[in-house]
Amino acid sequence: MKYYITYIRTSTKRQDLGLEAQQNIIKNFLSSEDVVLYSFSEQESGSKKNRIELNKAIQACKDNKAVLLIAKLDRLSRSVSFISTLLDSDIEIVVADMPNANKFTLHILASVAQQELDSIHKRTTDALNVIKNNIHRNGFHISKAGNQITKLGNGSCISEENRLLGQQAIKAKKLSNHNLIKAKAFANVLKKAGSTLTEITLQLNNNGFKTSQGKRFHLMTTRRLFDL
Repeated sequence: MKYYITYIRTSTKRQDLGLEAQQNIIKNFLSSEDVVLYSFSEQESGSKKNRIELNKAIQACKDNKAVLLIAKLDRLSRSVSFISTLLDSDIEIVVADMPNANKFTLHILASVAQQELDSIHKRTTDALNVIKNNIHRNGFHISKAGNQITKLGNGSCISEENRLLGQQAIKAKKLSNHNLIKAKAFANVLKKAGSTLTEITLQLNNNGFKTSQGKRFHLMTTRRLFDL
């Protein structure tokens, strides 16, 4: 038997993972012998560190020697430093959609997720800035295909460069999916350690990782992670 304190959160800007969805994830994780002592929820930005209900949940864990149970890692926070501080504290944290993940794995996922998002935003911004600067300086930009672009967002003519930017946007959207971010981070660690594609696929599924569609990984979908 384990005693849990549950914490769920929705963003103030978007409901990307609503309270009901988080409650269902937690409910599916709990066994018949588990006991939820208290449940806390709030609507607050994941970047805010001082959250009233989260502070209450953490204190309840300390007072009752219970485990802090959350649906997904990003519901705890979107700050790498904040997550790392909690993981290194004297309370135990369990992520319901990744029940087998240990502290080391969660540290990696939090760090790499932040790095991936920052890189995506920077690459997209840099590409657009190059085009805009060339147009401002020369009156045009020459794409890799040799097409001349005089402005962005021309609805009457989709240039090769704009197609490439569109492809980058689609790729960025995929990489912003938290399931794929976590899976790719974990897969990269295993690949660097010398694991085969089959072994990586097995470990992804054993640790509860899901594709962007919420499905189990197969060799093909695992291979695609390294192409993102």
